[in-house]
Amino acid sequence: MDLYDKYFKEQPDTSIKFMGEKLVFVIPKYYFEKKVASFIGRTVEVLGIFEAFIFDDPDEENFNKAKKCVFKLPVFFLTTPTDIQEKTINVEDTELETVEKVKLYVLTFYQGDTCVNGTVVAELLPTMRKYAEMLFGAQLPATLSYREILEVWIQCNDLNGSAGLGVTYPLLASIVGELIRDPKDLSRPFRRSLPKTDKIANIPHNGKTVRLMDLPRYISSFAAVSSADAKHGITVSSTRTYNNKKEPISPVEEAIS
Repeated sequence: MDLYDKYFKEQPDTSIKFMGEKLVFVIPKYYFEKKVASFIGRTVEVLGIFEAFIFDDPDEENFNKAKKCVFKLPVFFLTTPTDIQEKTINVEDTELETVEKVKLYVLTFYQGDTCVNGTVVAELLPTMRKYAEMLFGAQLPATLSYREILEVWIQCNDLNGSAGLGVTYPLLASIVGELIRDPKDLSRPFRRSLPKTDKIANIPHNGKTVRLMDLPRYISSFAAVSSADAKHGITVSSTRTYNNKKEPISPVEEAIS
């Protein structure tokens, strides 16, 4: 029995009740800034892609003692929690060697609470754009696996009326394959660091998703200088040159050389 079958129960009115002791939705504050979530009084409308924690003790506050999961419902839905708190956590960026303070909203539900007000929602093409913006901005939950990022994107498109747009699976797969990089060497797509015998269904999320705007800096020294952060691009280029790393020559470089 998976977590959904054990802890959640769909109701005749299409709402979903939580049947465990305590459930917590963790919604980053930037979701609200980027209109991926919004407050309507004490109700929250949110795109259903975020981390959640299930506690077997309603008084437990330690997230390390909870069952961690990822909500993968790529539509906007309403939820009215029993309690809402704002918290701040420290997130370390090992590449830039910085620590960033990230603000979160913690939405809490208890046994018998309705955690999803209804699962019947309208098809909205802008929802597809929001998911793409989150992917391109490296803002999807880090616990989404390589496989899940692609599957949820496809599901998001299917649920929000993409049938007539002609978006193909290979196209989406190629985009995901480029944005998720090898954490030990960001110049390599993560898929290339896997044994050839591995199938996409077995790929864990050991990769690092980079922002689309930052992708040029990891491709070549020439492209790095034109990336969104030129200063960091120059640093990456210098490191690549210092390590004598082989890199492709772009058509532009060939033309001006």
